[in-house]
Amino acid sequence: MKIGAMVPGKPYKGVDVSLDQFCRWCAEDGFQAIDIRSISDDIVRTANDAGLTIASSWLPGLAGILSSSLERQQMGAKEARAAIEDAAKYGIPALFCELAGTIENPSLGRAKNLELLMKSFPQLVEFAHSGGVALCVEGYPGPDPHRPALAGTTELLRAFFDACPNLGFIYDPSHSVRIGADYIRVLNEFKPHLRHVHAKDTAIDSEALYLYGTTGPTFHSPRPMGVEWWRYCIPGEGTVNWANVVRNLEISGFDGVISVELEDDRYYGDWEAQALGFHRARMHLARYVK
Repeated sequence: MKIGAMVPGKPYKGVDVSLDQFCRWCAEDGFQAIDIRSISDDIVRTANDAGLTIASSWLPGLAGILSSSLERQQMGAKEARAAIEDAAKYGIPALFCELAGTIENPSLGRAKNLELLMKSFPQLVEFAHSGGVALCVEGYPGPDPHRPALAGTTELLRAFFDACPNLGFIYDPSHSVRIGADYIRVLNEFKPHLRHVHAKDTAIDSEALYLYGTTGPTFHSPRPMGVEWWRYCIPGEGTVNWANVVRNLEISGFDGVISVELEDDRYYGDWEAQALGFHRARMHLARYVK
């Protein structure tokens, strides 16, 4: 296994570090791979010049595919296919499908939006698979309180993999902790589809849970990256037992990349804070990843 880092996005945009600087810093700190957000000659060259493997990129076009407009659906599918072809061209093994923020109309509910997606998604999965690329979903529930994401529970993941046997799975234990699911059981159930791992943790605040329940606070805004009683954090500062996670990954035969996804309000605001978060996360994972 390798330890990687996801190129930061929101709320990290605007931080004064270029992709080249980020990649070179990652390599110097001991990271071996990165996850990128789009594919281009320059991005691939920048990562490779720093000695980093590209573990995954995001799949564009999903907002169109999830639209009620036939024209937007067709445009979205075309954009997605182009990205799949680019991934195959550059040997990028996985494309990450973001299935929350791309939803045009969350009020339709998960079942109806999943029905929209499945009009063309299985064909995209097979198109990617034929080119040696895995389209991947993760168990992200989406933002509270409605949690509209289309793969955020075991029920939904089972529906996806039943409909798309060649679909890949990105494992992120932080999401399971957040919704109260057994994160090791999730890993073991879906390990036949496992292609990539996001290294992120969730901290649970029992005092906040006592004060607010799962409703959240009334008289102030919750901390970023959470809703007061839970918040995302770096590996080693939350609930997840990473020794147990890595052991189960080894047992499953996984030999891919575990990428640090930095969504921790303690480690953003400037590059120095981000660098510290990435470094601490990698150091914690390096205790178990051999």
